[in-house]
Amino acid sequence: MKKIILLIFSIIAYHSYSNTIDTAYYKTRIDQIKITFLTDQDSALQELQILANECEEINYPRGYADCIGQMGIFQKQIGNFTEALEYYNRSLNLYKELNFEYGVAALKLSIGAVYTHLSAYSLALEYIHESLEYFEKHNKILALGGAYMSLSGIYINIKEYELGYEYIDKAIEQYEKLGIKEGICGCKLNKAIILHEQKKYEECIAEFEEVIALAKEINASSYLADSYVYVGSSYIKLGKLDKAEEYLLQVPHLGLVNSQVLLEAYLYTGELYKQKKDYDQAIKYIQKLVDESIKLELVGNTMKGYHQLAFYYSEKNNNKKAYEYQTLAYELKDSIFDSEKTSQMQKLETIYQTEKKQQKIENLENENKIQQLKLQKANIIYAGIIVILFVISGGLILAIRNSRLQVKNENIKLEQKLLRSQMNPHFIFNAISAIQHYIVKNRSLEASSYLSSFAKLMRSILQNSREELVPLETEFQTLEDYLNLQKLRLDGKLVYNIQGKEDFDTEDLAIPPMLLQPFIENAIEHGIMKKEEQKGTIDIKFREERNNLYIEIVDDGIGRESALKKTTKDHKSFATEITNQRIKSIKKTYKREILFDIIDLKNNNNNPVGTKVIFKLPLLSA
Repeated sequence: MKKIILLIFSIIAYHSYSNTIDTAYYKTRIDQIKITFLTDQDSALQELQILANECEEINYPRGYADCIGQMGIFQKQIGNFTEALEYYNRSLNLYKELNFEYGVAALKLSIGAVYTHLSAYSLALEYIHESLEYFEKHNKILALGGAYMSLSGIYINIKEYELGYEYIDKAIEQYEKLGIKEGICGCKLNKAIILHEQKKYEECIAEFEEVIALAKEINASSYLADSYVYVGSSYIKLGKLDKAEEYLLQVPHLGLVNSQVLLEAYLYTGELYKQKKDYDQAIKYIQKLVDESIKLELVGNTMKGYHQLAFYYSEKNNNKKAYEYQTLAYELKDSIFDSEKTSQMQKLETIYQTEKKQQKIENLENENKIQQLKLQKANIIYAGIIVILFVISGGLILAIRNSRLQVKNENIKLEQKLLRSQMNPHFIFNAISAIQHYIVKNRSLEASSYLSSFAKLMRSILQNSREELVPLETEFQTLEDYLNLQKLRLDGKLVYNIQGKEDFDTEDLAIPPMLLQPFIENAIEHGIMKKEEQKGTIDIKFREERNNLYIEIVDDGIGRESALKKTTKDHKSFATEITNQRIKSIKKTYKREILFDIIDLKNNNNNPVGTKVIFKLPLLSA
């Protein structure tokens, strides 16, 4: 039983757009249509389209954009993700034309949520982080809570529970500022569910008791029902059947109708009485599960119920009934397989069609630009057929050549940016100053050793930057050389650890070169060196999981926020910018998902204690 509660708040605000248009009237109309949608989806969609047409007729683009965005919300709620993305992108482009930055950020968050549903986590992270940048900059507290919860949901889905916890805590912090108890309750429920997924049943029961108390206070029956089911199932796992019965039997009395959690309650109650060997009671509750599941057309739950009924009747020595229900279960199993396969294909088709439409829009824009150039040069065309043919022939040759040069130049620019980020002027200056110091002090051996290490590192950087991939062993060696040189330069102020090297076949596996070094440099220059008379530590961890390479860079420096205050206005770090460009390039080349994130670490007093950079890369062959 895995179910993460996602809190969804309406974060699109309505502001006055024109003094001649009654914006409050259109806002009220949309709110009324939202209510209609709860009982009559078709009517609500028709009314919303009529309202959109009305806004278009009176030249009220903001109202039209709001209607289109709400169309996307409705389509997402009924599971039409392709249509939802289409409406979201249309509304997004309209908001951009109106310079409505908040609406743009809110829609990017919504688009990220759709991609999360489609398990396209890399795309989801990209959109959510873009929206988060605006919300954090303008301190949009409620929207920040929603964005943090969305990020926590992604990391929980990929079983990165530690990161999921961090973002849930950030969401709770925002909801506490506004006193939104429902949001706080939902966040606490998610934390308790994570503990249940990790099989920490004693701990999760304690967390759920807090959720139950808060849910009763705000009269949130759905949160209460979820908590009762999870606590009941936890007590079953712990063998405390009477306690489990106490919680599970409360769920049917909460007035839930057509609720998935009610069906789960029936399922676990059946399991409870199975362990008590009270098969008559077990059959009673599993039959309720089957009857409700058939009404709601929930084939998976129905199949589970049939399997359970077959087992219980077998235990009662009613082999005829047992055989009947087992046969029904196997028949449903085949239909579920076909349904899941179709659903997965639909998800892939949704992502493909969305990217295809986006590409089509870009192609149309390029065609429009070309058409404008043709119109501007129309007078040249009439200079003569021979000249035209010559120009066209020459133009085609130049276009092909320029296209190749442009691609080559882009690669060179990225390579040069990468080199600049690696060969940081401050580092080179400090390294040469250290060599000069040894020479002046007549410490020729140290100077020679330092100079040799410095030359070796520079040669490695220059060589690796020209390669698309390098063996993992080469990247480990470059990191060692760089960190050793920094350690020598900082005269013992730096401590570093590289973990996990021995777990990999470092000669057969490959990695994009120098992907990590810019962030290690940032950690040293802006985090550790600015600590007051303290040693600094950098931990670099490598691990393999589900055919992916996970990398963490953790430092105990002063943190990004404090470093920013101590940095000059003219300073600009290229690490994140270049890394994002490289990730996009790698994704296009290998058609694999890549995750990249930077986390600010804080202690219990909310003070910065360092920074964590995480990567999830596909395992590639050298």
